[in-house]
Amino acid sequence: AVTVPVEPSAGWIEPFVDSLGVERSPSGFARGGKWSIRVYNKDQVRVGNEYEITFDDDRWLDGVSAGHYRWGSTRGVKCMNLTSKDTVFYLMYDNAYLFRQHAYTELEKSLYEGLHFNFNFPIKEDDDNRGITIIKTDKYGRSTNQWKRWQNNTPCNLRVEDINLTGTAYALPFDFEVRIGDYIGSDSAATFVPVVVDTIYGKPIIKNVEIQIPVNFSIWNVTYPNNPEKMKALIMYDKETFRDGEEEQMQGQIWDSSRVSVRFPVKVTPQNPRGIGQSWTLVFNKNQFEKDKPVIPPQPGDVYLFRTYRNPTRDDTLRFVVEGKEWDKGLAQEKMRNIYVVPDPYVVASNLQSIYELAGSTQRRVDFVNLPPKCTIRIFTADGKQVRKIDHDVPEDFGRQSWDLTTEDGPEVAFGMYFFVVEAEGMDTKRGKFAIIK
Repeated sequence: AVTVPVEPSAGWIEPFVDSLGVERSPSGFARGGKWSIRVYNKDQVRVGNEYEITFDDDRWLDGVSAGHYRWGSTRGVKCMNLTSKDTVFYLMYDNAYLFRQHAYTELEKSLYEGLHFNFNFPIKEDDDNRGITIIKTDKYGRSTNQWKRWQNNTPCNLRVEDINLTGTAYALPFDFEVRIGDYIGSDSAATFVPVVVDTIYGKPIIKNVEIQIPVNFSIWNVTYPNNPEKMKALIMYDKETFRDGEEEQMQGQIWDSSRVSVRFPVKVTPQNPRGIGQSWTLVFNKNQFEKDKPVIPPQPGDVYLFRTYRNPTRDDTLRFVVEGKEWDKGLAQEKMRNIYVVPDPYVVASNLQSIYELAGSTQRRVDFVNLPPKCTIRIFTADGKQVRKIDHDVPEDFGRQSWDLTTEDGPEVAFGMYFFVVEAEGMDTKRGKFAIIK
């Protein structure tokens, strides 16, 4: 077998899917993972057709929140060709674990209408947070400490050292803001206080009882910025770290070694008669470079934001169009400056060449590449004598023309330097040179 590289014509645009042009449903908010849609077979692809990708999920959060939230781990994906009304593929599984085990493999090994789909969303069934994680990287995917800081410039010397899930807490797949109000009492939050409920042999039995206290902060679900949702909050203090006099001062506000948890409505059960569930817990600590300085709590107007990666659900939709597979005259004129000859120099009787003719490729030959679909190639000797004229007229996706090193009359040309001129109607002229040596 003989393989010959073939460049497309100058100005030819191969069919493609622009990842930046993929439209997402305004109701969906999937984020994270890796995905790509690429053209693998340009002869099968349907240029101009519009496609839609939809998802299904296991609705686990619907059950936990008694329908307050619509969300779950991905268990199915479907692709429709909206132009032809055909189903391109439909992969549905009983749960997210099976989806993760089989769907990615099926997509990886298959082509659909000349397209290759590669998805890898943050989905897991074998951990407590189901693949939902806090974003701790910048837009380039590099780890950063920016997620620990307040959104605005503030004299506060506290920052978030950790965001975790404790006990039976649920990982909510949302974005949240902690907003500092103007005064203590602008909002309220739950906390636990020790209460003596009984005595045994004169020793008190202490139980932590939940109460509501006035605070100066609130937590908001800002996944949909135009429709933020106020969340319930829980605040706890690590009193062992307080200095003298700080316990009174810190009441009702975020302080060093305080923990603030997001709460949300859940299904009422005998084990949870109040219907309150817990999610992410933020641990606030003083900046490590200011351990010996007094605490400067967050100020009115300060905002802390944290965001999450989450898989697509039934509310997420992707739409895209296959583009390209066309010839652009303006682009062709720009690309004509890239016309050149290979190999250059051409070495006669090279050890890399066969003495036989293989698959129609002669032993001695040079190729002009990056040509427009229609053009004229003229080849001249160093003293300006034209030795060959070649009319190039091929399909728009073929940009190569061979010359067998013979003159117009038939004999092979001599060794030396040669010049070429490529002319195409309505476009600039390209001039170049190449060498034939022994």
